[in-house]
Amino acid sequence: MNKQKVSLGILLLLTSLVLTACLPLINTQKQQSDTSESKPATGTSGQNNDQINNQQVSGSLLDMMKLNKKLTCNYTGKDDNGKTTFTTEMFVSGNKVRNNVRMTDNLDKTLESYMVSDGEWFYIWSNASDQGTKMKISEMENIMQETTKDINNQPTNNVDLNKVSEKFDFSCNTWNPDMSMFEVPSDITFIDLQETLDKLKDQLGGFKEAGCNACNMIQDANAKVECLKNLGC
Repeated sequence: MNKQKVSLGILLLLTSLVLTACLPLINTQKQQSDTSESKPATGTSGQNNDQINNQQVSGSLLDMMKLNKKLTCNYTGKDDNGKTTFTTEMFVSGNKVRNNVRMTDNLDKTLESYMVSDGEWFYIWSNASDQGTKMKISEMENIMQETTKDINNQPTNNVDLNKVSEKFDFSCNTWNPDMSMFEVPSDITFIDLQETLDKLKDQLGGFKEAGCNACNMIQDANAKVECLKNLGC
């Protein structure tokens, strides 16, 4: 397996674990951003950003974190197949972020996933497991930047890759932060995703098996299937 495919697999795994747990990849009220440049989140009105009420704020997860505001934001929609409804509730206070996502499929089965960031680390878990993942934000950005360079050097129609830079339109209000919202649960065991990725890169011979095992950690069924498919599991 060549390095290009390794990088692609890492990006897909990272995207599945982080983005689907933090920002649902849904097809309503979304905007495609420039894949070569991350633009800051922007409001759709001219009101003072220090006092936001029912304002549409457009941005990616990282964009929202960089606003350095005190916001509560909501977002609701369906996945690309129209079979799963996502309800997202985000809390922002400076560089701290919490994201609660409730996913309900067409059989009324639900999954709740959570993400907390302290400005340095992402912590991701769900109500379906006592095990979660964590990763440094700087390491995640570096991996995505390096891999995007490889992707830009080759033509691709992969939908997941096109979604990496998508921005979403949130409905936001200011709030008085409850700092307990940003506490990481003590009853969840968090696996360092960067350590897993380092092992994948160092052990190319066992990449496929390790990658498939990592894909199986994904809680969302659709994201897991797509990850396994892209790695050829």
